[in-house]
This record gives sequence, C-alpha cells and structure tokens, in this order.
Amino acid sequence: MSGKIPLLQGFAVLGDVILVSLRTCDFYLFRCSTCHWSRVYLVGDCCHYIPLNGRAVFSEEDDHIYFFRDSCLYAYKFSLEEGKMAPPIKLASLYDDFSAHGNAFIAGLSNRVLCVAWIGMDLACGCTTRHLLATTLTVIGARNHRGEFVPRSTQILHSTWRNYLYRVAGHFRRVP
Repeated sequence: MSGKIPLLQGFAVLGDVILVSLRTCDFYLFRCSTCHWSRVYLVGDCCHYIPLNGRAVFSEEDDHIYFFRDSCLYAYKFSLEEGKMAPPIKLASLYDDFSAHGNAFIAGLSNRVLCVAWIGMDLACGCTTRHLLATTLTVIGARNHRGEFVPRSTQILHSTWRNYLYRVAGHFRRVP
C-alpha cells in the first residue's frame, strides 16, 4: 500500500452511530442498532470539506465533531437527527514549526477539553530522533442567536514535547 492514500480516512463514534469519512470527502453514517447506512448531507459546496483523520471526537453537548489534520484542529457542526454537516471551522494551527510530517491522535477529556498527541515522522530540522508532542486545550466559543455553541478558537492549557527514543533494527537510537 506504499504511496497510496487509503480510501477510509477517519471516523467518529456518536453513541450507537459511526460517522465514516472517505478521502473523497464523502461522509456516511452507520447505525449499529439497525445496520443501516446513510449518506451525510453536506451543507454548501463539498469542496469546502476536509476528511476526518483517524478517530475524531464527538461532543454531544454542543453537536460538534473535533478532529486534527495537517497540524490544524477543526470542528464540524453536525446534526445527527437530520444527518447533515456544516463546513469545517479551523480552530487552531498547533504544530506549524513541525509541518504536517507526522501522525496525530485526538481525545476528548471533558467539557470541550481535548488532548492532541503528535509524533513527527520526517522532520526538516534534521534531528535523528522523532519529536513527540502532547497538548491539552480547551475550545473557546460563544452562543449564536439560536443559543447554539459556535467554536471560534482554542486556549492551550498545557503543551510539552520530547525527543523520542525508538528501536531501529533491534538497536535503540540515542536521544540527543
């Protein structure tokens, strides 16, 4: 599979429903209780949508799906009842110094508090080790005229990094 971009890009778990995201920016819902698939209705032009990356986080409290892709944190407003999704909102660029050459995972910790763990894969800095970063942040926003929460930005609560010691051909590489 080297050099090929996988069709399945990401997913989010919304109770007993799984939202699946494809590289073509098609989104589908799978309802576990009925084994039924349905296509997600995208509001506006589909060229404004970005596939989810890995596992995304659904906030039932504010009906948003948070995901991390190419060093940026995004949010989709999603209506499970209507099966429709608004274009993404870019909330933050977190690891611009390291570019998009890495893999990230996101987890929901509590009320709009997220954790992003990222490891650099092919960095321009020339280090012989990989960089591992972990950031906890809170999503900042306000209520619109309908009383719905609209995320606007993030506030970093804590961020740390280290060089990562990893095994190559049975030997450990040194951390400089």
